[in-house]
Amino acid sequence: MMKLAVLFLNLGGPASLKEVRPFLVNLFSDPDVLPLPFFQKPLAQLIAFQRKRRSQSYYRAIGGGSPLQRITQDQAKILEEKLKERFSEVKVYVAMRYSKPTTEEAWEQIIQDQMTHLLILPLYPQCSMTTTVSSIKELRAVMAKKPYSLEQKWLIHSWFDHPLYIDVWAKKISLTLQRLPSEYHQGKVDVVFSAHSIPVKYVEKGDVYQDQIKDTVRKIIKKLSHPEKASHPERLVRRSFSEGGSEGSIQWYLSYQSKLGPIAWLEPSTLGLLKTLSKQNPKRAIVMVPISFVSDHVETLYEIDILYKKEAQKLGIPYFTRVESLNTAPEFITVLEDLVVKRVSV
Repeated sequence: MMKLAVLFLNLGGPASLKEVRPFLVNLFSDPDVLPLPFFQKPLAQLIAFQRKRRSQSYYRAIGGGSPLQRITQDQAKILEEKLKERFSEVKVYVAMRYSKPTTEEAWEQIIQDQMTHLLILPLYPQCSMTTTVSSIKELRAVMAKKPYSLEQKWLIHSWFDHPLYIDVWAKKISLTLQRLPSEYHQGKVDVVFSAHSIPVKYVEKGDVYQDQIKDTVRKIIKKLSHPEKASHPERLVRRSFSEGGSEGSIQWYLSYQSKLGPIAWLEPSTLGLLKTLSKQNPKRAIVMVPISFVSDHVETLYEIDILYKKEAQKLGIPYFTRVESLNTAPEFITVLEDLVVKRVSV
């Protein structure tokens, strides 16, 4: 009889202020995230020491720690209950790359529970060397260190274009647009898809992340406004959008946030784009879409909701809001369920 283990892979985050420095050390020690020229570990320790207080202030501003671990565990619990309707024995496990529960802890629990089948599901819709590849590399090292025989295992590399994933974002964006003040219902809105940036050198080496982000954005725009396929979503794309019985022109943008270190990262930066929009379109509302994230954490709760919002106010942007993250929305859990069921059924 099949005993199915579904393993979530995620980056993790410090649940408390005292966990900030260890988290930063783990993060900066990973050459797939921050490619340092030499002495990766000592330099990671130094960078973490220098950034500790500043990072702690970010987490203090959002309640004293990242909610990512809690949200991911909630996602796992809800998905497990749904999967029990389809599989006689199934458990969903969580492995965080840079915090607890660690990959080692998750793998040891799978062994202890004597699971026979394993589906590896990275919670990164778009695949990147900095996220999916790094997490899978660590998992393989852990599995090699402590071998365990499975009857079968599956791996989902990415799901950036899953129809239900596109649908849930389109619905959330549409709902946010409907809730805008009436003066913006004529399409006087800039929608900014903000994705986590990655080093340019990875894209030059073949990292598919940027292409997959663009494809996700194109499909969402098409779902919302039925345009011709946008070839460059990071540039201005004007399309008709029906809103509340009226027609207006919504402008769509793609930008990147959360750059680390002095090396070149994907552009345009979200902060830089906000500055540009405040000059080009000073009377338009801005709606932020945290497109590469599936759960709230410091990048959404602090960087967008606090830092970028304050900057928007300084720039004179009249209205600034964010589409809520996917978190444990029933529609998003259905996405995860569909990914599992269809992969295991193959």
